Amino acid sequence: MTLAVFFRFTIAVFAALLFFGIASPSLANDSTPPQRTKLGMRDWSVKASPNLAHNPPSKKTVAAFVRAIEIALWGESYIAEGEEICSYEFASLRDDGFFSLVYDKRVADRPSWCDSYIVDRTASGFETYSGGGSVKDLRHDGRKELVENNTIGSIPRRCSAGWPVVYAWTGASYTDVSDQFKDFYRKTLGNVEKVIAKLPPTAEAWYSRSEKECLEAEAATIRRFIGISAEAGIDQAARLATSSDPAEREFACELLYGIATAKARERLAKLASDPDKGVAEQAKRDLDAKPRSSYAPFGAYPPVK
Repeated sequence: MTLAVFFRFTIAVFAALLFFGIASPSLANDSTPPQRTKLGMRDWSVKASPNLAHNPPSKKTVAAFVRAIEIALWGESYIAEGEEICSYEFASLRDDGFFSLVYDKRVADRPSWCDSYIVDRTASGFETYSGGGSVKDLRHDGRKELVENNTIGSIPRRCSAGWPVVYAWTGASYTDVSDQFKDFYRKTLGNVEKVIAKLPPTAEAWYSRSEKECLEAEAATIRRFIGISAEAGIDQAARLATSSDPAEREFACELLYGIATAKARERLAKLASDPDKGVAEQAKRDLDAKPRSSYAPFGAYPPVK
């Protein structure tokens, strides 16, 4: 599983240095400091009238702000030079009276490849995080959460299995709070089960028969998470582990690693001797990794040093 990693930094002081010309001249000449961009000078407070959520800036304005943020942190940015903003929105994530900018960025020639980021407006400046996901109000109480799809595993050229992980601001960081939203996962499980039950016989529909293995893996992950069965998915993984297709056996390794019970690791150990080098290496990597379920909390995200 690829874990999302949040990168945090406060750029108020650095932006001030840029503004007063103390920082490197090349950086000062290359970009306006974030707080001096059109978006940076907007009122980010929730009580502003009109506020950023009801009167959002243009994508061009957001891109200029993101470019300034990146240059302030890294000294360079590829916005407008091969990278672009996919989508963006403003939401109250910290419940501190300020909006946060949640945006997706991609390489221009990879339209389906978007990475998520958050920029929080604080009393001291701006802080940014990567791996934001989509903004949801899961409890319908006005408090926003971030829902990010995390990978379970995949069968190349057939399907990819993932499941939603919920993050929220907990006072010092965006933290995995998935265990507080069991009703959301029960509803998600019900939706996945409906899709599986209605899979079409051809590949011309939104979901095809070729995606069944991944959908079943997603359902099993949620069943384990909400406590239906600690070994949900073990039968599927065992079946795939004896498949004649190496790609399916490699997928079985990923599923067994996620299940993480003694029985699952025993089956995983057998795959470490698989005649296919790719399958054996995948099994060995999973055996060497710390055993855990695929829904283990990721914890707080470390700041950039």
